[in-house]
Amino acid sequence: MTQDENVDVIRQLEEARRTAMLAGDAVALGDLLDEGLVYIHSTGARDNRDSYLDKFTSGAMHYEAVTLAVSEIQTRERLALVCGAIKASVHTANGTIEVASQYEALWMKMNGRWRLSVMQGFPSQAGADSHRDAFTSAKVFAQG
Repeated sequence: MTQDENVDVIRQLEEARRTAMLAGDAVALGDLLDEGLVYIHSTGARDNRDSYLDKFTSGAMHYEAVTLAVSEIQTRERLALVCGAIKASVHTANGTIEVASQYEALWMKMNGRWRLSVMQGFPSQAGADSHRDAFTSAKVFAQG
């Protein structure tokens, strides 16, 4: 696959992730997530694959609206770094939370399949500077 084809695939996977989040489809979402997923929310809360999916299956978290705006995708062999923004309304036990943050997602290709391995959210204001610094670090990592 060419780099452009990989970028197209990653865009499709990001849309599949958004769709699964909105539908509360833990099975579809689980198919996209790596077993070793590290998911850090913009609040600083941290989940692994099982604890993140459990939020969907238990009903502890339900997305009422989700918009992902991908601003950049960098691919290297079996790594893809996605930089973007998310806006969402999330229903939790504490009520509905409005999310507006930046994020970086690292997709890894293993055994011919792309899977989300790391997700890092940043609060919107702080996210812009952190996003730029982390993206630079990740680009160095991906090239190394």
